[in-house]
Amino acid sequence: MVKRVVKTMLSMGIILVLLSSSVLAVTGKVTGNTVRIREKASSNSAEVSAATKDEVVEILGEEGDWYHVKFENVTGYMSKDYVDTDYTPSSTDTVTSEPTNEVTPEPEPEKKPEPEVTEPAPTTEPEPVTTIGATSNIENQTVTLEQDVNLRYLPIFSSRTHHIATSGATYTVKESLNHWVKLVNETNSGWVLKNALGEIETTPVETTPTENTGTQTPVAEGKKGKVNVDSARIRKTPNGEVLDSVSQGTEVTILGEEGDWYQISTGKYESCYIAKRLITEN
Repeated sequence: MVKRVVKTMLSMGIILVLLSSSVLAVTGKVTGNTVRIREKASSNSAEVSAATKDEVVEILGEEGDWYHVKFENVTGYMSKDYVDTDYTPSSTDTVTSEPTNEVTPEPEPEKKPEPEVTEPAPTTEPEPVTTIGATSNIENQTVTLEQDVNLRYLPIFSSRTHHIATSGATYTVKESLNHWVKLVNETNSGWVLKNALGEIETTPVETTPTENTGTQTPVAEGKKGKVNVDSARIRKTPNGEVLDSVSQGTEVTILGEEGDWYQISTGKYESCYIAKRLITEN
């Protein structure tokens, strides 16, 4: 009888130790103010959500300097630098909280800023007042809201709300993606569904057009340059159809210039165009 009681107590002790180790091994506490959760283990990958300081994430695995985590109903990758796996879980650990506007930066491998993903906007004549629709060109236009709307971190339904924009507030349409638009003003920004705005009249932001005669400025024969960002798009014409993308360090031959664009040749294309700011001349 005594032996049986001893065996039972030892078994329960082993089970408790294993359960405790399992909890510590598969959870982590966020240490940054607002830490991005990305689709892949790369700082260039798309964001799928964000977690704020002291929130707890479930760790599913590791990949290099990243943890594969599950947070709320989203799975993705979070930098190890902002996850504490040595903390002691308690009943006071929070699972959700309101996000702050401050986003904790992720460490860059070579300590250089993430490249801009936008390219120089084409200079066009102001267009007449129009309404938001599925095919309307609404970028760089101002919007005055007629109702409160939720501005989200990302253009997906599962993304959390970044800010609630109130009726009467004025925003500029920064960009559009499928059925979503990104609104920005001096203090806030975020994504919202187009149809959530209703039939709101918008006025394009007037820009001073620059003269573009369409003539190419010749450059010295054999002039070379290198791509200075992680990935840059090359186009068939200035602001035209995207042909491909080239990686950082790719050497190109500069054939000419048109405004903010270089005409270049690569190993694959004899003639294409790239934004000047994405090239460093040799």
